[in-house]
Amino acid sequence: MFPVILFLFIVVPIIEIGLFIQVGGFLGLWTTLALVLVTAVVGASLVRSQGLQTLMTAQSRMQQGQLPAQQIMEGVLLAVAGVLLLTPAL
Repeated sequence: MFPVILFLFIVVPIIEIGLFIQVGGFLGLWTTLALVLVTAVVGASLVRSQGLQTLMTAQSRMQQGQLPAQQIMEGVLLAVAGVLLLTPAL
């Protein structure tokens, strides 16, 4: 499993950098940077809204006396998604 993850952490950023260079050559530097920033803002806002919705659902389930196991897992996965949005080249 470790070699696969290591491979992905090496290959995916290289592909992404290559695509940025190609898109930047086609659209121009400022347009490419604007697209990257817009997608980052949209992604962060989606993670935030989904996180708040998951939190509200978990609180509702706890008030009903149920264990919010699915919502806890969703929260963890949303946190990972948020970290990946902030990590360059991932």
